[in-house]
Amino acid sequence: MDGPLRQDLVQSLERSLARQQWRMDGGKVVTVFALGTATAVSVASWQEIGRTNLNFASCIALLCSLLLLIAAYNADHLEEPDAHAIMATARDLGWTDEAIRDELLRSLYESVLMNDDCLRHMYWFARVQVVMAVAAGVLSSIAMFGER
Repeated sequence: MDGPLRQDLVQSLERSLARQQWRMDGGKVVTVFALGTATAVSVASWQEIGRTNLNFASCIALLCSLLLLIAAYNADHLEEPDAHAIMATARDLGWTDEAIRDELLRSLYESVLMNDDCLRHMYWFARVQVVMAVAAGVLSSIAMFGER
């Protein structure tokens, strides 16, 4: 592979890794704010009217939302190439500079592909978590404003 093409590919893969990290962090922020907002609405409803069936359902939705938030955070297993291990292997086996570059590029490509799977899992958890948080807030709002 010629130099400019290799450099373009490396830059593209590095941008992909950075974008994947940004997307993972953004998804986690959204889930935290969704749970926080739903909790605030639910607590206001509980203080205002006490125990009702709707508030109990809201509590269950909040607990599910919390569990999904934990799952979304645990889905953060983004990988990056292990340059130290590659360099140690290259030193032990006497690889050429070209072989080292090829292995680093292959490792970078594999990391980007594996991270896409992690992002899919985190997004699934985050979407369901936000739906549960919204459901908790809506149930609490109905309980609070429907009683009047």
